Amino acid sequence: MEKEKEEEEKRMEIQRDLQNKYATFKTLEANLGNLSRQKELLLSRLIETQNTIVSIEEMGRGSSEMLFSIGPTAYARGKPLDKSKVVVQVGAGIALEKTAADAKKTLEKTKGELEKAIEDVQKEMERSAMVMQRLEADVQQTLAGAMSAGRQQEADDDKFKVISGG
Repeated sequence: MEKEKEEEEKRMEIQRDLQNKYATFKTLEANLGNLSRQKELLLSRLIETQNTIVSIEEMGRGSSEMLFSIGPTAYARGKPLDKSKVVVQVGAGIALEKTAADAKKTLEKTKGELEKAIEDVQKEMERSAMVMQRLEADVQQTLAGAMSAGRQQEADDDKFKVISGG
């Protein structure tokens, strides 16, 4: 009777352990999805920043006509009135007029910050994936151990039946 109670407690402990690991796995999975979306947004901003740097360089080379963004997916051809000045967003919805050279420096700094942020997000994604792999292996090991213990218990029960004649 005492042995059955201990076995039941052990099964319950294994079940709680598996439930906790499953919850942790699902949390990490959701976090990985969020990190992936964050990385995509950062990559998009990086591409926009790189394209803006190229546009400022083209403007400085005296390109007579350029494409100007008039919305997220629309452009218009035109000529800049003043090729020496550019209006650059510097954050928090604030835009400042800067010289083309200063604007390029600001954008290069932003580009570096974006690259660093992408690298940090990638590292966090890799860490989360490694923890998920370890959890998965741990769950498989726990399940294998529980199944092995169950088979051992069945074998012990069979031995008892043979010995007791039942």
